[in-house]
Amino acid sequence: MNIDMQLVENEQRFRSLFENNPDLVLFQNQTGVILDANQAFLEVVHRPKEAVLHRPFSDFLPPDKAPLFAEKLAEAFRVIR
Repeated sequence: MNIDMQLVENEQRFRSLFENNPDLVLFQNQTGVILDANQAFLEVVHRPKEAVLHRPFSDFLPPDKAPLFAEKLAEAFRVIR
């Protein structure tokens, strides 16, 4: 199997796991802006994907939870580096 075909199959596998996961799954950048969201998240916030993408995740949190989220997001990105 060639590398290009493996990459396509891996992407398809990942996309299927992401989209069909019953848990809420998001991809965010370092500032907390949503880059992608799965169907489970969209159902919880009752919004289409277009209304969620490129917005801060904190827009979907209770105001008193936003500081904790910001702290945990920064912590996660420190671990990655």
